[in-house]
Amino acid sequence: MFRRIWAVARKEFLQIFHDPRALAAAIAMPPLMIVLYGYGVNLDVRNVPLAVCDEDRSPLSRDLVKTFEAGGCFEVKAYLDSPEQTDRLLEQGRVRSVLTIPVRFEADVRGGRNTELQLLTDGSDSNSALLALGYASGIVRSFVGRETAERLGLDSPTLLAPVDLRVRYWYNPELRSTNFVVPGLIVIVLMMLSALLTSATIVRERERGTMERLRLSPLGGTELVLGKMVPYVAIAYAAVLLAMLAGGVVFRVPIRGSPAFLLAMTGLFLFSALGTGLLVSALARSQQVAMFSAFLLTFLPAMLLTGFVFPLEHMPIPLRVIGELLPARHFLVVVRGVYLLGIGLGRLWPRVLILVAFAVVIPAAAGLVLRRRR
Repeated sequence: MFRRIWAVARKEFLQIFHDPRALAAAIAMPPLMIVLYGYGVNLDVRNVPLAVCDEDRSPLSRDLVKTFEAGGCFEVKAYLDSPEQTDRLLEQGRVRSVLTIPVRFEADVRGGRNTELQLLTDGSDSNSALLALGYASGIVRSFVGRETAERLGLDSPTLLAPVDLRVRYWYNPELRSTNFVVPGLIVIVLMMLSALLTSATIVRERERGTMERLRLSPLGGTELVLGKMVPYVAIAYAAVLLAMLAGGVVFRVPIRGSPAFLLAMTGLFLFSALGTGLLVSALARSQQVAMFSAFLLTFLPAMLLTGFVFPLEHMPIPLRVIGELLPARHFLVVVRGVYLLGIGLGRLWPRVLILVAFAVVIPAAAGLVLRRRR
């Protein structure tokens, strides 16, 4: 059995090495996509273009504007003479937010009287607008609390409140979205690449006429599937190592858990991902149909239904059920658990069992389809 599997794997290796450019592209694509998507899919809000309408023109109002700039979340692009200029700037897209400081702002703050600031934000990008609003609210609360504490002669603004709330963020203390996004990108890219690599292998044999020879051989469907998968497991492992290296070097995303455990789980996931491509290839009639179907069945569901960007718990029940049937969903939990939480088999064993099931069932299904077609 193993000799027959190795014979198929050796033949597949020879076909792969006959096209070195495609091999180089397959290995280089994951780290390249990690870098491109890592910069493109960034959930942090930084340097939001801000216009300021300072009607008070006091030292305190100028200090407030400097505080907005110092945090790195906002970048002052324009100063307005009157609030009437706000609509024009927002419509032109020159700024995303406008801060209006009213007359007597300093006098009201120093005197302990209520005062109102206005922040107008472009809501066409609702996620960025909400984050900008949250940042601005925090800046204003901290600034006004500090000024009030100084006015009352207190050492800290927290002394104004009856409860001193101290917040600590575990696992991602800097709240860097890249620490959350990059591990997910490794899963998405690996799922798509693996399925695309094997999606054309069997249908290519059929188009070249070599499938007839394989039908006359003593190979079983499962042996043919395993033999086809072996070379691509090696290629995918090389690609995922480069992708992890790119995530660590370019984005400084640390692996808090065991790299050996992560690589072992990657092997399980590769069997299900490569098996998906072989299953599509066994069912398709042409290489174009096979590759398009593999892309459609892997990339879009992996992006939308695994929890990569949108929490699966917030979706309707039918979509959650579909998401749980995707190998990428469970591998994503494992990868983020190892990267961010530093946990291993003791906490992730339910997901590991599911990955083992996928790694057995999907290639077996591809082998069954091949056996029936033979």
